[in-house]
Amino acid sequence: MIGLGLALTALGGLGAVWLTSSGTSTTAVVGVAREVRAGQVIQRQDLVSVESEKGTQLRAVPVQRAEDVLGKRTLVRLLPGSLVNPDAVVDKLVPGPGQALVGLSLAPGQRPAVPMDAGDLVEIVYTPSGQDVTSPSTAGTAPVRGLVVSTVEDQDSNKTIVNLTVPADSAATVATWGSAGRATIAILPAGQD
Repeated sequence: MIGLGLALTALGGLGAVWLTSSGTSTTAVVGVAREVRAGQVIQRQDLVSVESEKGTQLRAVPVQRAEDVLGKRTLVRLLPGSLVNPDAVVDKLVPGPGQALVGLSLAPGQRPAVPMDAGDLVEIVYTPSGQDVTSPSTAGTAPVRGLVVSTVEDQDSNKTIVNLTVPADSAATVATWGSAGRATIAILPAGQD
């Protein structure tokens, strides 16, 4: 009797496997193995092959076309376990008309202690040193608004490289503040453009 019970259990398990495999068909697509922040370059170790049901409404990159997304930048944060949408990657991020791309190397006191994502609206503020607090050239220096394009942590210097788009007519000013170590970033609430 026990033998018959074990045989029926095994047959039931095999039947379930057969029903599952014959009732659906899958295709291999590109998934995300580790987090890729918006604006970062997608690398091979960021990706993994996953099975997705055919005929689904999800947009995903077929695994055969994984090379098409390598070396490109993501427009959105890609989280582990999600699929790579082909519309979420671009060859390069280019500032729009009237904009310029500026990079700032910021120490912990020059930026918020929270991650910044591509698209975050920020205000870049000139922060004078003790010697130039009363300088007429810095009095009334207006903050400049910008959008975060990407960030990179520099472990050697304990600084964060923040790439921003700013109005083209403010780019030289912001770059000068940055090279002098006088730029500080404040994150603004969404919708304040």
